[in-house]
Amino acid sequence: MTELQVEYFINVAKHMSFSETAETMYVSQAAVSRQIAALEEELGVKLFARKYRRLSLTGAGEILLEMFTRHRTELQETLSEARKHQSAESLVLNIGLLEGIDMDEIYWSILEFAKQNPDHEINISIASISSLIDGISDGTYDLVFSFHQELKGNKFIRAIPALSARFQFYLSASHPLAKKQDLALGDLVNETFVAPIADTDYVRREYRNRLYSICGFIPKKLICKQNLDSAMAEVRYNGCVAMLYDLTLVAKQDSFRILPTDSFNHISCLQSRANTNPLLPRLIRHLAPVML
Repeated sequence: MTELQVEYFINVAKHMSFSETAETMYVSQAAVSRQIAALEEELGVKLFARKYRRLSLTGAGEILLEMFTRHRTELQETLSEARKHQSAESLVLNIGLLEGIDMDEIYWSILEFAKQNPDHEINISIASISSLIDGISDGTYDLVFSFHQELKGNKFIRAIPALSARFQFYLSASHPLAKKQDLALGDLVNETFVAPIADTDYVRREYRNRLYSICGFIPKKLICKQNLDSAMAEVRYNGCVAMLYDLTLVAKQDSFRILPTDSFNHISCLQSRANTNPLLPRLIRHLAPVML
């Protein structure tokens, strides 16, 4: 049982809605559902009853809600103290890097840190934005490097700017606009856009707002893909336009027309504030020279 699972439970009980809890805590609904299911399995009780699409607390849920609410501060202090006493002889650190982004300096610096700490297991995974965001929220990862619009304002996540990325627009070399010498942002107003983002109302809204702030229009049609490869296939074969970054690794640059902008975003180093793995602060200090 984790502190984050308890927070999910308390928030679901407060809103009586998985979707509203997800939006309030800036995570996906699937992440909330998984953590509640894991908490129920560990406790051996059902916390919520579902009838006629309405959510309510079970008797056990009501008892546990009162206990968790009353002892939340005590639980946090107890867990913190308990974690201090866990064996530090062999620790595991799971790190997630955003797919399709040039993070060579960070990657090699993590490998250097691993060589300096041979007694510990340090794992590096490459994953999509949605997987990384879910993973840092549910504890799959100790540390991730990703864009994090979905976690803006999330008090449970600490974000440190790591890399600066310039927005660029990608078109297939065979796109009708690709040969236009004076191609401008306004020429894209009627195009279909594709983005490697989670298909949720919140993420779509954030993407549209970002696009509007950069070029002054909202796309008439937006296709969401779960990973970069799928998004770039839409650009290459279906004539879509993708708003990506100058750090994006595209296999064949000559296959695309790239339109740069003057707008930037940040890839951040993200960690849960509840994570007390003693390797984390050491790794972050080690990475400081290669981050912003």
